Amino acid sequence: MILALGPIIMMKRMIRTNPEDRTLRLGRRSIFHRCEGEPAQMSAVFLHGAGSSQHTWTFQFNQFSHLLPCLFLDLPGHGQSGGETLDTIAAYADLMAEFLTAVQVTKPIVIGHSMGTAILLQYALISPAFAGMVLIGGGARLRVASAIIDLIRTDLAKAVELIAHNLFCESRLDLFFRQMKSDMLRCGQTGLLNDFQACDNFDLMPDLDKIQQSTLAIVGSRDTMTPPKYTHYLAGHMPRCRAHIIDQAGHMVMAEKPAECNAVVHDFIQTCIEEGSSN
Repeated sequence: MILALGPIIMMKRMIRTNPEDRTLRLGRRSIFHRCEGEPAQMSAVFLHGAGSSQHTWTFQFNQFSHLLPCLFLDLPGHGQSGGETLDTIAAYADLMAEFLTAVQVTKPIVIGHSMGTAILLQYALISPAFAGMVLIGGGARLRVASAIIDLIRTDLAKAVELIAHNLFCESRLDLFFRQMKSDMLRCGQTGLLNDFQACDNFDLMPDLDKIQQSTLAIVGSRDTMTPPKYTHYLAGHMPRCRAHIIDQAGHMVMAEKPAECNAVVHDFIQTCIEEGSSN
């Protein structure tokens, strides 16, 4: 279904929660996304990480749409979105801004995972007018081991297997685990390389104090890809950021411990809505 741009729809008390898959054309790109409710001025927008797709948020589907409309994106070259992956975090942030303008979401609550957090931090510098930000497994700098980048270049299947095994703490969810690997393989060698190099080149450490938005930073206590010290750094250098550590979880904390993660995100979204309605 190709979206036509319509009028801004004000958020109502009762929100339609039946999910609908849509595709929005932005120039030559097509952005596939799951809509839980019709996009309104205040909506929650979810961004996945490197080589992934909206399936990252499987355990967040239908969890927050009673509060506000929720949109789960497939970034270009990922999942069911067309085109190629982008090669810088800044380019993804520009696309994020373009998407939100197109769907007329003017006060988003943005939720990102891993590379998605980098995109949101970059976006926060260029578009400060949003209601709140949730960073899950993120950091102000996302260095990638050169061995991983080299392995993606030489043996994609082996690289995907190695990356996938580092996403989880101890036990993995088999169906979810297979989906993560499938998403990375579908992204392809060039696509995955673009994402990981974009992460490796990302560094917003000098600019964190400029980000004034209310922010919740969540990380698993046993995340080896973006360790808890990354989240503590965000909380210590962003004026309105607080950290929440979830015990015995890895990089896919929102899948490993969905009940705790969802409860914390739910409360944060509710607070953002209340603060937005009072302004």
